[in-house]
Amino acid sequence: MSSRREVELRRIQLREDLRRACDEGTLKLGALAPSVRELAQRYSISGNVARQALQQLIEDGTLYTVPGVGTFIGRRQTKVSEFYLRITDAASADADQSYLGFAERIAQLGGASLALPLDTAREYQQRGELPVLSGIFGPTINPGQREVPHVTFAGHVDKADAGYSDVVSYDDRDGGMQATQHLISLGHRGIAFLAVHDIGLRAASYEWSAEREIGWSRTMTMAGLSCEGLAFHPRSLLKEPMPDSFAAGRQAARLLVNRPDITAVVAANDHAALALFDVLKSAAIPLERWPAVVGFDNLASVQGQILTSLHLPSDSLGRAAADLLWQRRHGSLIGPPVHQRVPMCLLPRLTSRSGWSVLMESAAYSAPGTLATSPSPRRKRRVAGTV
Repeated sequence: MSSRREVELRRIQLREDLRRACDEGTLKLGALAPSVRELAQRYSISGNVARQALQQLIEDGTLYTVPGVGTFIGRRQTKVSEFYLRITDAASADADQSYLGFAERIAQLGGASLALPLDTAREYQQRGELPVLSGIFGPTINPGQREVPHVTFAGHVDKADAGYSDVVSYDDRDGGMQATQHLISLGHRGIAFLAVHDIGLRAASYEWSAEREIGWSRTMTMAGLSCEGLAFHPRSLLKEPMPDSFAAGRQAARLLVNRPDITAVVAANDHAALALFDVLKSAAIPLERWPAVVGFDNLASVQGQILTSLHLPSDSLGRAAADLLWQRRHGSLIGPPVHQRVPMCLLPRLTSRSGWSVLMESAAYSAPGTLATSPSPRRKRRVAGTV
């Protein structure tokens, strides 16, 4: 066991080593400081002693903390001098949510953010009215621009920036695994995948559907279940654009509704799941034969209702983009582009259970693209084993 004097000498050594690394630039301004656990292991001291050394460096201005975020190198700025731009899509609520996370994280780090539509950003830049930017999240203002760090949402990377821009996305493959594992845990074995991508095309804009299918197939295989004949895809002519998710889902769903061996479906997104319900109703499939369903996106039209769905945390996506830009800007992230995937959260609801549709009776599906908010008044009793 180390003596008290040995522990004190190690604490002093830790403090001086960190101060020297900061002064010499080995640890870059704005970068995350080493963690308490890492320092405690490196200097063979307790976490409390390592924390004391860090606190001394915070008090003398060598380090600073952002509550709930971490400890960083340098003195926290009292005046904002860095601006980060989020290119938004006014028609996308998801873009707004990702900007909230992005702006919050940039503010925590000591910077400021702007949110502008792409055309407006280009117009301001041409007129010289944009501030000097430290990073951009979204499509590039000038394709091929290399002057500032850039993060793009997966599927929106310009060809000119494919080897330059960092990428953020949801962890679609893991989401497909979560959805499938949830259905397996409830006793389902004949689990289909309802895709919205043409298996022969796999356009970048539908890569998320293909990734979710991979997650489904891997989980089925790991559980010893067959995937053969259980993946359903829409078909499109090469000269025609792919249909939207609801139309693509309807096209693919027509192939599976008369399969009694299928008891559950992982739908590529909630639009595809709603399309499946529409096809089931149009085909007059008895309610007791409606499969259990899990979708993605947690659309407002199904929140708090019956559709089991995976929530895509847009705010976390924005924070991840902010971290990548900040790290590139301050030199703590160097080298080739990275792809950071943000995990989804499964929200179990009625549709993942066997026999859910019988509970809902005729109110299970009220109109194309919508779900009823409550069970049929003729059948309000609970069924054992459902939640």
